[in-house]
Amino acid sequence: QESTLLSTLKNKKTAMAGKKIPTKLKLLKGTLKPSRENKKEPKAEINLLKAPDYLNPLAEKKFNDLAQLLNNMQISSASDKDALAMLTDMYSIYREMRETLKKVGFVYETTNQHGDTMYRSRPEVSILTDAWKNVRSMMSEFGLTPSSRSRVSAHGENEEDPLNKFITKNG
Repeated sequence: QESTLLSTLKNKKTAMAGKKIPTKLKLLKGTLKPSRENKKEPKAEINLLKAPDYLNPLAEKKFNDLAQLLNNMQISSASDKDALAMLTDMYSIYREMRETLKKVGFVYETTNQHGDTMYRSRPEVSILTDAWKNVRSMMSEFGLTPSSRSRVSAHGENEEDPLNKFITKNG
């Protein structure tokens, strides 16, 4: 007899579904299936994003660098601005914690109630770790990590499809 969990999973097809991937990324990855395409998906205009005013100088520089990169990949749009700002803000926090830890070290010495010396991890280590996880996750969302980038094959506007080029030349 089937377990309750197994029967529940069989009855709920969405129970194991992953997050939705935008059609543009599916197209670039080569995984777009017309039968699964959302014909009513909003189309975002590709444009160069402007950094929000609240970012610190490091985050602003990183924002501008990544915005240019995403624009060159033809996958940036105005709707990405907040997510990119969060990514670059977390990046600046990561870098700030990294610099702090270079100066003060990753652990500090303290004495417990019995007078014994203990070494504890600095609070900045936890902040650094959380910021890194957030940065890595957001970079993956934008196709900016080696593994996520390997699943994307971007073509510039002026690049001709190799199959069309072959057919035109030999046709």
